[in-house]
Amino acid sequence: MAGNLQIGDVVHSSIENQGIVYRSLARDPLANTIRLDIKYIGTAALCSDTAARTGSSTPRIVVGFVCGGTRGALLPAEAAWKIDAAIQHGAQWSVGRKSAREVWPGSKDEPVWVIEPSQANTQLLAAGDQADLLVQFSNVVTPNDAGHTQMMVHFQNLPAGGGVFYDDAIQVLDLLKQPPPPTRGLLAFFATAPRIVLAKPDPSATLELRWRMFGVARLMLQASDPGVPNQSIDYSKDKDYLAGMLLSEHRLELPLPELDSSRPIILTLQAFDGAGNFLNSLSFTVYADIRFFEDPYDGVVYPAAAIGRRMWMTQDLRRNSGDAARPAGFYKWGELSRPDLQPPTPWRLPSRRDWEGLVRGAQVQQSDATALFKPRYGGFYAGSSTELQDATKAYYWSVNTFAAGALRAYYSFFLPGHATPSYSDNAAPTDYAMPIRWVRDL
Repeated sequence: MAGNLQIGDVVHSSIENQGIVYRSLARDPLANTIRLDIKYIGTAALCSDTAARTGSSTPRIVVGFVCGGTRGALLPAEAAWKIDAAIQHGAQWSVGRKSAREVWPGSKDEPVWVIEPSQANTQLLAAGDQADLLVQFSNVVTPNDAGHTQMMVHFQNLPAGGGVFYDDAIQVLDLLKQPPPPTRGLLAFFATAPRIVLAKPDPSATLELRWRMFGVARLMLQASDPGVPNQSIDYSKDKDYLAGMLLSEHRLELPLPELDSSRPIILTLQAFDGAGNFLNSLSFTVYADIRFFEDPYDGVVYPAAAIGRRMWMTQDLRRNSGDAARPAGFYKWGELSRPDLQPPTPWRLPSRRDWEGLVRGAQVQQSDATALFKPRYGGFYAGSSTELQDATKAYYWSVNTFAAGALRAYYSFFLPGHATPSYSDNAAPTDYAMPIRWVRDL
């Protein structure tokens, strides 16, 4: 359709990433993504009409590639039919694939992509945030030899307004086919949270992993923790797995096992090409910080805290003492040998060394032992007495270091307002009843 206006004066087309397309080797397809940016560089709008368009002349932009098996072609026609296209920016535009014969009778049966504005899009393109029309062509897989080829962008029936049209025009853009990159694989691998803190059992806990990769067809994820199953991720059939210059970012919500103790979990991600050849691997360590203890005896969950090199219960044990004369949570020394009051491995009754480690660990963590340990001030029961003694302090049984058969046992206690516990050398008689806190090594 003849006119006096040239589309090239107000519209500029370009291909992102310098138009680089990587060719594929046998058994190792590389799915490229080509992004076409059609930019309006005028000052007002491409079309000055404000009313909806009428008539049979539909404005359109038709995009095609050189098809064939030669060095000068992008890819064979059968591979071109597998290319998908989508509008990335330009809400009032749509794109669809057709045969060139439908658009230009007598042409070869090769695919072209027709980009059309909606009826409500009267200005087509305008200045500001409406100046760009970005079209993405994905799943571009070519076995052709490296070399230059072209993308053709046909502008047809574009109105300028008031019955005036732009001349139909073709803008030819250069594409450069290159050999597969010599360096491929994982570029980065990390988790959004390098430390997982669990204050209670959580069977639905997950860890968000992210990675960036370059030209990868398959991944294998392995973990040092046997509770984390190995995972294989196959991208070879994913049309978008190599966006842009084969650079892509991915994420995965990794289910975690039911963790009952703090420990590091080492995650290793291995990358392979389409032929199964190893590319590289990256590792990331996440620390599972478990701040609870689930008692296997009755299923009660107790809060816990890592202090220094040990994990401490931060609540008193609540197993039944079997003595109705005193509240639950107070135990005589002789009761601690009962099977139903034994700590599960690796937990234990604390020793002098454990209490000293509690103090040192708190100092390293720039806190005080009382704040971390959270003692419950409740005193103790003396002998057969049913009255609480010295309720202003928090007493706890410790490992007995007296000679076998002795009638006394060590304990430790906290004073209100003091940052550290006291370890008593004047040990209590074994018929006293005191609370229990268990400890274990990290």
